[in-house]
Amino acid sequence: MALPQSQPKPVLIVSGGPVTQPLWSALGEKYDLCFLQPQPSQLAAELGLPAFCIPQLVDENIREKSNNRMAILTAAFVAQMPAVAARLTSFLPPTHPPALNSQFNEWFAGYIAQHFSWQAQYIGVLDLVASQRKIAGCLVHEDVGPDTRLAVLWSRAHDLPTLHLPHANCHLHPGVRDIHRETRTDWILAHGDYMREFYTESGFDPERIVTVGNPAADALYGPLPTKAEARSVMADRTWGDASKSLWLCYATTWGQTTSLRSGFEKEFEQGCAAVIKLAKDMGAILEIIVHRSSDPAVEKFFSDQMRTAGVPGLVTRQHFNYVVRAADAMIAQGPSNMCIEAAIMGVPSCYIRTEGFDYAHALPYRGAPEDLSGMVFHALTTQGDWQDFIAYYN
Repeated sequence: MALPQSQPKPVLIVSGGPVTQPLWSALGEKYDLCFLQPQPSQLAAELGLPAFCIPQLVDENIREKSNNRMAILTAAFVAQMPAVAARLTSFLPPTHPPALNSQFNEWFAGYIAQHFSWQAQYIGVLDLVASQRKIAGCLVHEDVGPDTRLAVLWSRAHDLPTLHLPHANCHLHPGVRDIHRETRTDWILAHGDYMREFYTESGFDPERIVTVGNPAADALYGPLPTKAEARSVMADRTWGDASKSLWLCYATTWGQTTSLRSGFEKEFEQGCAAVIKLAKDMGAILEIIVHRSSDPAVEKFFSDQMRTAGVPGLVTRQHFNYVVRAADAMIAQGPSNMCIEAAIMGVPSCYIRTEGFDYAHALPYRGAPEDLSGMVFHALTTQGDWQDFIAYYN
């Protein structure tokens, strides 16, 4: 497929995601937008913006060259497998999954071959674009994913400016090492004071951090459904008089955890059990909102748990504004950024703690699953300074 030539604009490499989407229209006035994935490119095109994506430009010539490059890179890597395996094992304690250690040599070569294949294609496309068009730079919402990191590293190798507008705050304890602290971009576009402090503490040059707010949160300050309207939309007749009930929202699979931290499914199951028990004890209606990228089986699991316990409510990954506005309080699994968004929408929150992560603010209320009733009580009855909390993070 040929590159779009209808407008003599420079090209901006952009990652998708809710945090960059509010900027697309303004950026589209000055740049042709080159997206890393098809979905945001299609959405931008439907909005009438000058957009294309890297995968749609992969042709047979690029595919052949990328296959050759992948084979050469994989062969070089396989030759170093014993050293790589020894290095990995030295970092991971024996308590971690044995597949990472004892079976490493059996699966990792194939894994990196798959990555090298599509990464080589992306590099081929970016080289093609650069040969035909002026590229202005690269804007990403994170650069720890393989595609976003590749775009950033390619851009830097070609002396192009790179900007990181983080998709969310990261609530790591001070001093805790984690991939969330990493970025290879030239500039950080920070949401607020906390994010500036976080990246400064992580070793990023404070002169290259610019506080811009969070464009994706702007819509939360506009017209929102009232609590009564939200409940009328979300309620089911079988729940009884929902308008007079206590409503709790549980943000479950939005927790900020990585593969070397937290208990994963065990934590979610414990949190779910504690939330459902509390909702039953309080006679509350329970809304469980799962992350939009969660496996569909996750929704069924939570629905089954609620049904077995006889707790009225729903499980969804949609209708965010209505779900949150209907609630009297939100319970998050770990220090999710959902707590910030709920506070903007006037809903207090608390969260179930996880290893290595916490808000650096007195709010929201937090504790272990067994502390949940007290946490929710505080959220419902205590007049905390939520506006200060919002300003610090957003």
